[in-house]
Amino acid sequence: SFIAYADYTQPPTTQRKLFPNLCVVFTGMRYCRLHAIGNPNCPSRIRFGEAVEGWSKIANHKTCYLFNGNLAENTVPFSQISIWKHDIPYFKEKGCEGITFESWTGWEIMGPHVHLGMRLAYDPEADADKIMDDYFMKFFGAKAGTFMKEYWMGIDRAFANLKCHSGSFYALPPVYTPEFLAKCQKLLDQAAAAAKEDKNHAARVAMHAEGFKNALQFRQIFDAMNRGDFIEAKKVYDDLLSR
Repeated sequence: SFIAYADYTQPPTTQRKLFPNLCVVFTGMRYCRLHAIGNPNCPSRIRFGEAVEGWSKIANHKTCYLFNGNLAENTVPFSQISIWKHDIPYFKEKGCEGITFESWTGWEIMGPHVHLGMRLAYDPEADADKIMDDYFMKFFGAKAGTFMKEYWMGIDRAFANLKCHSGSFYALPPVYTPEFLAKCQKLLDQAAAAAKEDKNHAARVAMHAEGFKNALQFRQIFDAMNRGDFIEAKKVYDDLLSR
């Protein structure tokens, strides 16, 4: 196998077939990390889809190497639910025989889409919406699950609809606006109140609330630096790091 990676992502301009025993591994490292392939708001992921199409025409064997998180930014809550819902069946349709996920262990900032990605990797034809409903209701309980679903799907929509394609942390301020942070906090507070009678569900909501604090503190650091108040920014940063 060989990886169509970094400077070698694009398929050959000639359409000569590869030797039949060669397997190309697709990866979108140099493309937008925030949107699904073909998203009309994202020229970058449209180009990635074109690269996949090109390789698919000349390779007998294909797999994909996917980043199960926001590559170069694993601090704040991030969702790829809508990405995997589209992209994993898409890769299967293009003849991919397997997936390698590069994943991180931050359940409080990326747990739902990691769960969905693994489930769809085993069964790309499964109903992604039913998988996620099952996740939210069982993981957080029926009472809190409704609020946690709204919390996570709101984050998913915020990134999916974002007309920004920057990697790392550069796309975060347009998502985590003061208004959106307030909406997320309200949903987490409602979930905590709904889950208080079950210690396991309450602990899981609390874990995700800790992840959300990262977004609050990121915004505080961002705003303090824009004011030129680097002493305050460093104070918040140290608190985030110690927590």
